[in-house]
Amino acid sequence: MGVVHLAVDPEGREVAVKVLHPHVAGNEQARRRLAREVETMRRIRSPHVAEVIDADVTARSPYIVTRYVHGRSLDQTVMEDGPLRGDELVRLIRGLSAALVAIHEAGVIHRDLKPGNVMIVHGEALVIDFGIAHLVDGTRLTQTGMFVGTPGYLAPEVLQDSEITQAADIHSFGSTVYYAATGKGPFGSGSFEAICFNVMEGRADLSAAPGWLRPFLAETLDVEARRRPTARAVRAKAQELVPGVSPARDDGHGHTKVFSREDTFSDLLPPVNYAEPPPRPPRRESRQARNQEAPPAVVAPPPVPDARAAAYPPPDRRAQPAYDRQVAGPREYRALHPLHAALLLAIVVGLAAMLPVLTCAFLLVIVVGLRVGDRLYRGVEQRRSVRGGNGNDAMLAVLGTPMALARAVLATALSGILSFAFGLCVWGGLKWLAGLGTDRAAAYGAAAFAAGLFVLPGGAAPRRAVMRTLTAVIPSRQVMMVSGLVLGVLAFFLVAMALGASPTWTPWRPPSKVISELVSEGRDTTWEFITGLVNDFIGRIGIRI
Repeated sequence: MGVVHLAVDPEGREVAVKVLHPHVAGNEQARRRLAREVETMRRIRSPHVAEVIDADVTARSPYIVTRYVHGRSLDQTVMEDGPLRGDELVRLIRGLSAALVAIHEAGVIHRDLKPGNVMIVHGEALVIDFGIAHLVDGTRLTQTGMFVGTPGYLAPEVLQDSEITQAADIHSFGSTVYYAATGKGPFGSGSFEAICFNVMEGRADLSAAPGWLRPFLAETLDVEARRRPTARAVRAKAQELVPGVSPARDDGHGHTKVFSREDTFSDLLPPVNYAEPPPRPPRRESRQARNQEAPPAVVAPPPVPDARAAAYPPPDRRAQPAYDRQVAGPREYRALHPLHAALLLAIVVGLAAMLPVLTCAFLLVIVVGLRVGDRLYRGVEQRRSVRGGNGNDAMLAVLGTPMALARAVLATALSGILSFAFGLCVWGGLKWLAGLGTDRAAAYGAAAFAAGLFVLPGGAAPRRAVMRTLTAVIPSRQVMMVSGLVLGVLAFFLVAMALGASPTWTPWRPPSKVISELVSEGRDTTWEFITGLVNDFIGRIGIRI
C-alpha cells in the first residue's frame, strides 16, 4: 500500500509516517481503507495498542503518523530467541488480552491479529497495524468471496465468508499465543488449502503447548464463534494463569478437578494427524539461562530495521517521561551532530588560515563531492518514497552520477563566487578597519571563504551531506564522546595556531608581494586590482588562459 518512513516530529519524538503510493492513493477504496485505519486507531486508548499522532487522508499523498518505539515483532522474537516460557509468556498473554478489551470496547474488529502485528517492547505486548481492521458498524469493503489476512491466524468464519464478529479476534488471539509458546501455528504447516481446511474443521493440534495453557487455548480456538469467550472473559482468565499449574475444571458431577503437570488433556482435543514441520535451526543460549546471568535491571533490546509503532501515552503529559521509561524504554541515542559539525568547521577554518591556497582548493573538491552524494541520496530517497525499495537503486545512482556531478560543479561555482566576495570583504575589513597586515588579513579572508561554502546561502547541500555522514560514523554515545573530545582538542589547537602562526601561501606568492607589483604597474582601480590578483594566482599554479 505504501512506504513507512522514520521521522522526528516538532516535539523531538521519533514517529513512523505511512504514506500511500501514488498509484494506490488514486484509488478511492484505498483512501477509504486509510480513513478507516485512522478512525479505528483514534478510537482506541490503551498502552498495549498503537497510537495515532497525526493523519491526513485528503492530501495529495495521504499519510498517517504513529508513534515509534524500538522493539521486535513477536515472530522475530520467537525466531531469534525461541518460544516464550513461564512468566514471560503469561505477561504477553495478559498484555494481548488487555489490548483486545480496548479494541473491542471501541467497537472495532482488528481482523489481522498475528505474531507479525504484535510488537514486544521490554516484555510488553503492543498491537499494531490496523490496515485491514474495520468498524463493527462500518461497511465491509472486501468483495464477496474474498478475504484479507494470514490463513493460519484467521478464524473459520473469515475463511468461510460468514458474518465476522469480534469473536474472530479471539480465535486469532489463541493462534498467536500458541505460536508464542511453541514457535509454530496450531493448524499445522503446508499448503494454503491444507491450513485453511484445518482451520475450518477446528483441527487445532495443541499437544506442543504447555499443559497448563491448553484449556485456555482450546476455548479461544473453538470452531464455533458463539462458544468462544469474550475479550473481557479472556482477560479475566489470563489473570488466573500460573505457569506449571493447570486451571480447575468441573468433571460434570459437581466436583472440581485441579489438573497437574502430567495431565495430557487428550479428551479436550479432536484427533489430529499432522506432518512434522521442518527442523528449526539450533537455538541460541536459552532465555532462562540468560536471565539467570543478567542483572535484574531491564535492558533495552537493540533497535531493528523494521521496528514499528507503539504505545499510547498517558493522559497526563507530565507523566510522559516516567511512562516512556516504564513502557517504551529509554530514548534512542542521538549523536550531537551540530556540535560535531561546528568542530569540523572550526578545524577547516583553522587550516584555511594557515594554508589558505591548498586548503581552499582541496575544500572545493570536497564540497563538490558532498553535493554529488547529497543529490544521489535524495534521488534514491525520493524514488523509494514513491514506489518503495528497489534492487536497481544502486545502478540508477551510478547512472545519475555524471548529471549530479555537472550540477554539483555549477552549484559550487555559484556558491564559491559568493564565498569569494565574502572573503574579500573580510580581507578588506581586517586590513583597513582593524589594521592587520596584508598577508594575515588575506589568510583570514581565505578562512572566511572556507566557512562561507557551508554557512552562506547555497551551503545547505554540503551541510546535509556532512550531517548524514556523521550519523553513519557515530553509532553510539561512547563514540560520540570520544570523537567530540578528539575534534574539540584538534579544533582548539588549530585555531590557536592560526591566530599566531604566519600563513603559508604555497603554491602562490604572499599577497603583499603581488599587491606591490600591481601598484608599481599602475593598477589602482578596484577591478584592475582584483583581476590582477586572480591572473597572478592562476599563472603561478600553471593555468594558462
